[in-house]
Amino acid sequence: EEIMIEFELNTYLRSKSAITDLVGDQIRPIRRRESDVGTAITYQRKRGGHAHALDGGAVYFNAMIEIISWSQSYDDAKNLNEAIRNELQGFSGLFNNTVVNSCLLIDEQDDYEHPQIGSDSGWFACASDYMIKHYISRATPT
Repeated sequence: EEIMIEFELNTYLRSKSAITDLVGDQIRPIRRRESDVGTAITYQRKRGGHAHALDGGAVYFNAMIEIISWSQSYDDAKNLNEAIRNELQGFSGLFNNTVVNSCLLIDEQDDYEHPQIGSDSGWFACASDYMIKHYISRATPT
């Protein structure tokens, strides 16, 4: 069974105290929860696909993953983004059970999410796009 790289990335990030010391368990797919406080991480696959193989499904996959560091403080969002970069930029090895050939930081962007009506503070967002080249298992053709 193929395990999605997003789940493996989540497990990997949760295993790094340099990150969890900043966010606790607030590492989530796609969007933050309204109950999140302090700093948080969201992630999503923006694009990617299997390499081609003539004998069935490919075992090599490229995934562009966006990771956003959130905080109500710009400095805290930047510090979290840097902690993630220190763990991922240039990484090769295992994300849990997935072999990662390379993890490269491709692009970064800062943003601000304005507060909702009735709230005093919005959220700063530091988004980073990583190209994660990894291998997946596949059934042997019969």
